[in-house]
Amino acid sequence: ESCYWQAQRLAPRLGNCHNQLAVLATHRSDNLDALCGYMRALLAPAPFVPTARDNLERLCRSLVSEKPPPPPSAALASLGASDAPPGSGDAIADAWAAEEARWEAGLCRLHALLHLRRPAGGGSLPSAVA
Repeated sequence: ESCYWQAQRLAPRLGNCHNQLAVLATHRSDNLDALCGYMRALLAPAPFVPTARDNLERLCRSLVSEKPPPPPSAALASLGASDAPPGSGDAIADAWAAEEARWEAGLCRLHALLHLRRPAGGGSLPSAVA
């Protein structure tokens, strides 16, 4: 992975290194980094197509097929200073981490839904709006 980061620093205009970092993020189940990496690979001055496009499509399809994130937890609202032992913030930190993960999953799913929703002409959504 460090080699791909170095390649990105040396040749940021090439989409290949962005795609490879996104592939690694996909294997780590870091969907937000993967989405961003595939988009950078496609939007680079020298885009890495069709591979990055195919990888992005595959990731979006898997995100859409996953179960949506659960509704907000009452854990954050119900936690107060008196709920945790003195000097311990673990319960609050865990609740915040779970809420952050829920929001990130929702953001990734929204991006996937928007990406996969193509106009009837087959172009991309931005080209149809322009």
